Amino acid sequence: GAGGGGGGGGGGGALMEATIPTYDAPVRVRSMGERVVLSAKWSSRGDFIMLNTRPYAHSSHQQQGNSTASGSRAGGTSSFEDMLLRPAPDLSTSMELLLLDSRTLDTVGLFDGHFAFTTKESPFLIFTDEWADSDFLASGGEDHRVYVWHRRHNRLIRRLRGHTEPVNAVSWNGAGLLASASDDHSIIVWAAGGDDGHRGRC
Repeated sequence: GAGGGGGGGGGGGALMEATIPTYDAPVRVRSMGERVVLSAKWSSRGDFIMLNTRPYAHSSHQQQGNSTASGSRAGGTSSFEDMLLRPAPDLSTSMELLLLDSRTLDTVGLFDGHFAFTTKESPFLIFTDEWADSDFLASGGEDHRVYVWHRRHNRLIRRLRGHTEPVNAVSWNGAGLLASASDDHSIIVWAAGGDDGHRGRC
């Protein structure tokens, strides 16, 4: 009886899996250039996608390109398995935040200023947030800083110092306050429009 019940349960599971619908959808692929994309985040209104990226180191990438080109001249083509086994190119120490139009996937903004110290095996992520209809972008990074950019003017307007370890999260409250959290076990609340932007620390 127990064995029969177990068999029936297994058959029911298989039946449920068979009835789960599957869908095919067209996919658009857009190259982000000579960089690796580490994370992506939608803006609150869904009109932008913010990408945390890190460019390839030029020297390493050129060497890989030359190696690939020489392989092509020799008449060989790399399989997908070969590409998986190929060493990943080295990453630059700079980090870039890309802003994409979510409808066209066109890059409408590139924001830099962060610097990374981690290796390609465990690259650090830029943690971002946006405010005031995405006019202002903020991010925290491995360099212990908090950055604030004006999106339409495409420029860095504040570099906030106060943390002593990497900044793991930033968040706007929608009314002029920006909170940042760090590996130094602290949260700093920054106020827009103050003398130095520093509101409080806890």
